[in-house]
Amino acid sequence: MVLTLREHKEHQEGIRETLGKPLTGDDLVFAKPDGSSMSPSTVSHAFLDLRRKVGLEGVHLHSMRHTHATLLMKGGENPKTVQERLGHSSIAVTMDIYSHVVPGIQELAAMNFEEGLRRNRAAKQEAAARE
Repeated sequence: MVLTLREHKEHQEGIRETLGKPLTGDDLVFAKPDGSSMSPSTVSHAFLDLRRKVGLEGVHLHSMRHTHATLLMKGGENPKTVQERLGHSSIAVTMDIYSHVVPGIQELAAMNFEEGLRRNRAAKQEAAARE
């Protein structure tokens, strides 16, 4: 997937270079050649065509978005990063939707807190030993 996105970016850069308008960090992944936004239905129709070609008739674009977020959360990605990737208005929205997919989230938080205390205690002991 990353390779596909890199290739897409290179293609976009080539088109924009030809137009004399280089890509910027704010440019859209799905954009017209000049960088302006496409109608959301353009992306939806392209996805429908693609899913027919690869035999994923029951898969919807929104389902892929949800799967992406779920896999990120299960993989331990920072929820703020997931929120930003999805464009949710607040971290609360993201956590309300996806916190249930992280089994043991409370236990993990407790272990991380305990590890932080342990590191802090060790650092204080090291500093005291140097004095």
